Amino acid sequence: VLLWASGAAMYGWLRLQNVEQPAALIGALVYMAAPYHLIDHYLRGAIAEFAAYAALPPVMIGVTLVAHRRRFGMLALAASYAALVTSHLPTALLISLTAIPAYVLFVAWRARRSDRSFLLRCGLGFALALGLAAPDLVPALTLQPFVLIEWMWLYGFRIDDSFLLMPG
Repeated sequence: VLLWASGAAMYGWLRLQNVEQPAALIGALVYMAAPYHLIDHYLRGAIAEFAAYAALPPVMIGVTLVAHRRRFGMLALAASYAALVTSHLPTALLISLTAIPAYVLFVAWRARRSDRSFLLRCGLGFALALGLAAPDLVPALTLQPFVLIEWMWLYGFRIDDSFLLMPG
């Protein structure tokens, strides 16, 4: 379901960018078949990270809707970003420091003359998202002193012992 949801969301985002239907379909299929995307699911069984990649295109859709001043754009941005944050924090952090700011700045640059409040509305959408994700974020952040990262390098917890189809 997550694989199909990620493909449908990518298709929707590409169509929102005025990409022709056949090219948008190819783009969605390529996103679904991206090697790391499939390795997360079929080899590693990293469902949370897999879900984060399904939540990324809706975040971009939300930013685009905010840029176009659509009625529920800010709510769409908040809900999708909250879904990203609650699905997998490391991926959300990585994407929040790279792809999302780059896209927001690109959209702001593209609409620099016509819409001066875009960055403010995006900021409000992201702040609302953090409020929506607070029931997940607060425990994750406050319980960090109790996480024993050094255990992750012991036998049985190593990432290469967790491949779904390659148990040895």
